[in-house]
Amino acid sequence: MKETNFDIIYIVESGFQQKIVDHLIEQIYPNKNYLIIKKSGDGFQLGNQSWQAVDFNHGKGILKSFGTVYRFPKLSCDKLIGTHFTGVNCRFFEAVIKYKKLELIDDGIGTPVILNKTNFYFDQPFSLLKFFILRILLLSVFLKTKSTKKIIKNVSLYHSVYFKDYQGLKVNYLDYFKRWASEINTGKIGFIGQPFVEYGFIKEKVMIEILIQIISENKGMLDYFPDPSEKWIYDQTISNLNVVLKDKPLEQYFKENGTPEMLYTFVSSALLNIKMISPATKGFYIKVPNQEKYRKPYYALFEKVGAKEYKYDFNK
Repeated sequence: MKETNFDIIYIVESGFQQKIVDHLIEQIYPNKNYLIIKKSGDGFQLGNQSWQAVDFNHGKGILKSFGTVYRFPKLSCDKLIGTHFTGVNCRFFEAVIKYKKLELIDDGIGTPVILNKTNFYFDQPFSLLKFFILRILLLSVFLKTKSTKKIIKNVSLYHSVYFKDYQGLKVNYLDYFKRWASEINTGKIGFIGQPFVEYGFIKEKVMIEILIQIISENKGMLDYFPDPSEKWIYDQTISNLNVVLKDKPLEQYFKENGTPEMLYTFVSSALLNIKMISPATKGFYIKVPNQEKYRKPYYALFEKVGAKEYKYDFNK
């Protein structure tokens, strides 16, 4: 298979990352020959070509990837730009694509968390299992995945929305959040969803109880902003719960429609971002049950930007 070369290859797995990449294309690296490899459904899209074979985030995707990953096209570039170490899929692309320079962008809250704790995944058996499967699969085609520390060491430039400088890395600070300033919708209440029911972290019954408790305490309508991977929420008929359908990053949606005065979530990156955009928003995070040690760095970042813990008794 003939190798295809680009000036830049961008890896995009979320709307938040897409906005950063759009800025890099328009303002930092214009007039370059580039390819965007973008998350699409259960796989990835390479430019205009659909490639539904690579997704190591769940069992079904891993099984599909076994039979088709060997047919991934040969790609090379001067710069490979993506998140690189905040998950398993990005590690696949870092391993299979030839590059001269590695540049980093933020993957929401996960990037600052892992930069400050490079052994972050050591306490996550399922993540370690996924990394092991990927490593074995790539070894079969004479490729190796790198450790988190090794990937960070290889980064030549960090395009960051969070840091103006970071020890050990050259930083191109992007004043990303200033452009998303929005009005505060006084009295409005919002909940930023995450696929924790789907992942098995939280039972559906418990999620319903949490939402009912928040609605009861605030005595008003609760707008629920679901994660694209959430399914359970669409089957609910909870009184005073409004599920908001959107086709854009939450930061952009709030810019256009206003930001709720009060926002709740578990560990969504969007809460960190929105508190940086609109400090007057009252932000609350709920600790994920049985993940205190693993999630502690997340909570520290939330507290740093003024978000507070919302307590729910998971033992009742």
